[in-house]
Amino acid sequence: MDHENDQSDPVDPKEIAKTPVGERSDRFIGHRGQASSKPRSAPVGPQGQPLASDAGAHRRGFIIIIAAVIGIGGWILYNTARSATESPETFGLGADRFEVSRDSKKFSESVMKNGPRLYQALAGDSDLWVNFVDGKWVAFTAWPADKGRTCPVQWSLATKQFTDCTNRVWPPNGAGLVAYQTIEEDGVLAIDLRTTIAPAP
Repeated sequence: MDHENDQSDPVDPKEIAKTPVGERSDRFIGHRGQASSKPRSAPVGPQGQPLASDAGAHRRGFIIIIAAVIGIGGWILYNTARSATESPETFGLGADRFEVSRDSKKFSESVMKNGPRLYQALAGDSDLWVNFVDGKWVAFTAWPADKGRTCPVQWSLATKQFTDCTNRVWPPNGAGLVAYQTIEEDGVLAIDLRTTIAPAP
């Protein structure tokens, strides 16, 4: 090894021994008088605990925000899906006025294609059939007056007629069953549950 190019000052071991450890300079610690490379320590808080870097704090904050947005979005989607799957046939009865549809034209096309709709009350016995017959809306009870709710009137796709538990036949307009007044205004179809129409004899 060529010692002629070594420009560092020699270090006397006795001098190192006499110097307290806490006061020894980098010259004693490093190689050939050069300061040793030490990793930079992380900043610490008042209690001595390490503090997170700004980049890490921002990253965690961003993750928390994204998680909150996803959670809120999931909650909205869940409630939207649940509302969409709740059948209107079992919702809304029990009031004085039941709104069947806000688009009576589209609803009439659906009824003519798929048959009348049965609406079951959440409380009480106001089960109703709603049908569109000869260009008119009709709404009537889903059971005969002399039998009650235990003898439901069912629609037959094959015969296009109603039948009850005794196999009695009822026409599509529900003649012979207790009917209710229907109201159609500005495309909104509703049933007035306060006004009944006595069945034809």
